[in-house]
Amino acid sequence: MLKRERFEKEFKTLVEYRGYGLTCWSPLAIGLLTGRYNDGSIPEGRVKNTMEDGDDYFDEWFSEEGKKETIRVLSGLADIAKDLNVTQAQLALAWVIAHEDTNVALLGFSRLS
Repeated sequence: MLKRERFEKEFKTLVEYRGYGLTCWSPLAIGLLTGRYNDGSIPEGRVKNTMEDGDDYFDEWFSEEGKKETIRVLSGLADIAKDLNVTQAQLALAWVIAHEDTNVALLGFSRLS
């Protein structure tokens, strides 16, 4: 939901032309789409993870320049989820797996809760 540029610019044509399906890795964006970070704070003890392209979402989304926009986006997603009577994580997962080009959504968790 947050970083679609690479798919939309590089992979969409290939997927359509060849009829491939996609495997979506980390559809919850390393926890950003779970609702835990909607207030703009980063919980103490968070494991530093980077996405496959080397970007650290937390450095990007919670920098001094990016935090206000991050709170706006995450709060907007929370409002949509509330209107649909689902959690923010459920909304994000549904958005990924409902996409016609997605065959698999790989989830990873740092804790069972």
